[in-house]
Amino acid sequence: MRRTSRSTLAALAAAATLGLVGCSGEVSVGSDPSVEQTSLEEQVAEAFTGDGADTVEVACEGDLAAEEDATQDCLATFDGADIGVRLTVDQVEGDQVDYSPVFYVTVEELEATVEETYVGQGVSVDSVTCDGELLGEVGATASCEVTSAVDGDATIETVTTSADGPDIAYDLNVVG
Repeated sequence: MRRTSRSTLAALAAAATLGLVGCSGEVSVGSDPSVEQTSLEEQVAEAFTGDGADTVEVACEGDLAAEEDATQDCLATFDGADIGVRLTVDQVEGDQVDYSPVFYVTVEELEATVEETYVGQGVSVDSVTCDGELLGEVGATASCEVTSAVDGDATIETVTTSADGPDIAYDLNVVG
């Protein structure tokens, strides 16, 4: 079964495209050099363009350390839908930090999509628990446990089939 992450995420992709390829930020000087959280949030938000881009809200978990392979997760919200953006430092030269994004479907969005899909097929769902987010990289997987006292429990494997920025398509496969 093929599913694209919730229809509101498709609206996010259609209304606001993101050009976050090869971003860079200035390092704040201190005991732990980093790109400040507010700067990251502004850069991610400003990268969205198109209709509704001015309504995209971004929240990052903290500063991005100025060291290669350091990561920081941010959440972009548009029209009630969330998409994760993981920023990874590619290179640090002096006070310049170059980083790149990887989008992902959050655990909460993934669980909601799995539940909506199966409820929409008439399956009684008591709960859905996924083991992590689903990266926007073709072939990435996440496993979800669906519990149902009426229809029986199932293990669902989600597999990313295509990814274009925040537009992540994936299949839901019953594996157990």
